[in-house]
Amino acid sequence: MNCAVYFRIGLFMVFCFVAAFPAVSNSGAADDMQAQEAVLAGLVNEQRAAQKLQSLSVHPALSSAAYRHAAAMAGGDFLDHAGTSGDTVKERIEQFGYPWKAYGEIIGREHLCSPKEMIALWLRSPHHARIMLSADYREFGIAGVRQPGIYGSCYWTVVFGSQTVSQKGAR
Repeated sequence: MNCAVYFRIGLFMVFCFVAAFPAVSNSGAADDMQAQEAVLAGLVNEQRAAQKLQSLSVHPALSSAAYRHAAAMAGGDFLDHAGTSGDTVKERIEQFGYPWKAYGEIIGREHLCSPKEMIALWLRSPHHARIMLSADYREFGIAGVRQPGIYGSCYWTVVFGSQTVSQKGAR
């Protein structure tokens, strides 16, 4: 056989190999992380209930601030409360219009992308557990961002808050 025949056979084999695998979409990864965030929210409230604390409701401004920070940490491969531009949690929640009376933040990175593992890590840290289980908070926002690739870590941010009474509308 000549080279052209080998080339065509090789090209056909590559085509068959590629066609055998479906296209990969990032939307599934995003959906999976949203599901994991919901699990983490439930686990945080479970821990709070065990301490006879009020469960927290999700607030969109806190969720946006949490996502911005988790995405920055995952993209920059760092773990810190200061953002890439040096912004603080206070600045992030104010940028999203949250009228805070009290706020707190816990962050973490783990390789299993498991909300149960992240909760366990936070509970082993007295500082993180104290923030998570504070009676000062009424709302929270949770975000998890997975780094690309099969070995990518998950970066988690939970932002806790309570609004000023005048902003919530006193009765």
